Amino acid sequence: MEQLHNRAEGVEQSWRFDTAPPGVGDLTVRVAVTGHQYVDATAGGLHFRDSQSGLGFRYGHATWIDAEGTPSSLPVAFDEAAHQVVIRVPAALLESSTYPAVLDPTIGPEIAVDVPATGPAPDVQDGPAIAHSAQALNEFLVVWNDRRRDIGYTSDVFAARVDRFGTVIDPVGFMVNDPEIEGQQDSPAAVWGSGASAYAVVFRSQPPGQDPSVRVRRVFLTGVVDDFGLANPVIEPVGSSPDIAYGIIDNQQRFAVVWTRTQALAVMARTFDNVFNATAPSHTIALGSTVGSPAVAQGGYNQSFYVVWQQQVAGSGGYNINGRTFKDSTMGVALTVVADVGDQTEPDAAAFNTAPGYPSPGWLVAWTDAGAATRGIRARRVDPTGFTIGSTRAARVHRRVRSRRLGAEPCGRGAGQPRLRDRGRHRGARDEPGAGVRVVGELPGDLPQVRRRA
Repeated sequence: MEQLHNRAEGVEQSWRFDTAPPGVGDLTVRVAVTGHQYVDATAGGLHFRDSQSGLGFRYGHATWIDAEGTPSSLPVAFDEAAHQVVIRVPAALLESSTYPAVLDPTIGPEIAVDVPATGPAPDVQDGPAIAHSAQALNEFLVVWNDRRRDIGYTSDVFAARVDRFGTVIDPVGFMVNDPEIEGQQDSPAAVWGSGASAYAVVFRSQPPGQDPSVRVRRVFLTGVVDDFGLANPVIEPVGSSPDIAYGIIDNQQRFAVVWTRTQALAVMARTFDNVFNATAPSHTIALGSTVGSPAVAQGGYNQSFYVVWQQQVAGSGGYNINGRTFKDSTMGVALTVVADVGDQTEPDAAAFNTAPGYPSPGWLVAWTDAGAATRGIRARRVDPTGFTIGSTRAARVHRRVRSRRLGAEPCGRGAGQPRLRDRGRHRGARDEPGAGVRVVGELPGDLPQVRRRA
């Protein structure tokens, strides 16, 4: 079955094979080209140009993806005598593949050979999140809310791959959510799953007239997106504000997803295997109408995941930050990370010393302190059992912040000390706009040694 989809980078033409093609030998697909002259073949694909306008298009190389999600790159060639694009799938690949399988090239506009016709995306792009592939080429995936399609003023979830030098591999990005599902798609979070050999992206999906749900999609290093082979990629039918982590728990590779249940409000968590089959029932991490903003982090090797969230203090109107450990079938006691004057909100967490054999693993928790006298971004360390380390007073890492988005991530491969990167804007701040901090050496319980970076 041939399928055509409009994507940001061009037209995606694909062929779906529900079963192995009949016959013997290689599978050959031919596509006729009319109205444009063949120019050249490069690493990006085949290039064609209109003789009058000078504009053209690129027919990109193809990817063969079997039912297990295994991608295989296939070069495209041009038969000048027949004026046809030729894609050949080797017989050995056909025989080793599981079905259904998809053959997937992409066609995009160009102003010159290997110079795509790109420009700023229209409307609003916000809410970014990032994941690292842990691969030799050190590739990253950035995901965000994107309103370029502007269908009913709703957002889609877009993504772009970025190499270790900061070069954007996908200059116009690509859509992560299923374009056939209408309505609002937003609040993405992403993580690399080493056992899945792909990124997992969770996000909120709310079709018109329906409750919001939490969905997941898989993004391969090639940029190909699918549903993990799931018939229904909905993690939670009534939920929002998802976050995701990946780690080794009891010698098993696991994804962990947390979200806010929007009916009978609660913070929920659940673990999944490498193809996103649930490995245990959902955990109710915290229950009540005043809980929210959950975040999850991997634990030390063969230890629990860790969830943090904000929870309103009865009678005060302010919020505290709470946290608890959990894994497939068990969870620890909910413990207060910080109870301080004023609002403590928008928590995030990152693991440190996660590699096998590293001593004293734990987490760094960061949050916004909105107290009139204590305003700023603060952080505390938490030990593997969920207890805070050091004094009851948390370390201030940035002051006078009115608006910000802060992320915490482990340095290197997760074996070193954690790093905080302030990804927000600081309106009216006396410090450098956009300044961040890096923790240098051990972070004590009450005051870190920090270095500012503009």
